[in-house]
Amino acid sequence: LEVMPKTGRTHQIRVHLADIGHPILKDPLYGKKRAAGHQLLQAFYLKFKHPLTQREYSFELPLSERLK
Repeated sequence: LEVMPKTGRTHQIRVHLADIGHPILKDPLYGKKRAAGHQLLQAFYLKFKHPLTQREYSFELPLSERLK
């Protein structure tokens, strides 16, 4: 699943997916029955402009071993 959040809210993806009945696996806050363990969610690419300098930053990570 690829999602593109429109704001910087940290829980936006989690709460919207849970609301439509598809929570992130093992999400302890929004998952089914308050699942134990770590949520299986990873951002592999992040890009933003610094609000003061307008300098653009981007970061990219390989998929974690837990998600492979």
